[in-house]
Amino acid sequence: MKRSLWLLFTTLLLLPAAAQPTITRADYVWRVGQTTMTIDFEATSVAGADAILNATGNNATYDFTLFNYAEGDSLVVSYLQPPFDVPGAGSFPGANVVINVNGVDSAGEDSTGWLFTRLADDGRLALGLAGIVDLDEDGVADTTIGRFDPEWRQIVFPMTVGTTWEDSTSFIVN
Repeated sequence: MKRSLWLLFTTLLLLPAAAQPTITRADYVWRVGQTTMTIDFEATSVAGADAILNATGNNATYDFTLFNYAEGDSLVVSYLQPPFDVPGAGSFPGANVVINVNGVDSAGEDSTGWLFTRLADDGRLALGLAGIVDLDEDGVADTTIGRFDPEWRQIVFPMTVGTTWEDSTSFIVN
């Protein structure tokens, strides 16, 4: 009986240690003011992968010199805080975080866009987008603004492993 009570007590004592992390607005807000960069690398040959897959058995030697790759798309993502001095800011007065994305694709084409969001205690909502694009293909990039109607819930707070949500919206280009 004493052994069973000890096992039960120990199990109850360790339950809080097994709890899953919870992500809240406070865990996300640190991104504001930060910038990240990503670069994709694209394989130009499968010979390197084939050589590794074919190297089998004990003491196999992997030859990475056969790998060839080219720099692909790159993105620089900045999380901006108010005041927003960016195209389209006047169309989204409820935004409190703007996510600026500057990209260069593998063909060397530049693109710039801004996602206007509202960070709240219960999640992040996307209000709309602004981008500098040449939609009419006249050779001149224009500022194009689109709005999510209703606001699009992208992240829910608090969030733990297994948190799910559904949302739907329409995207309307002005």
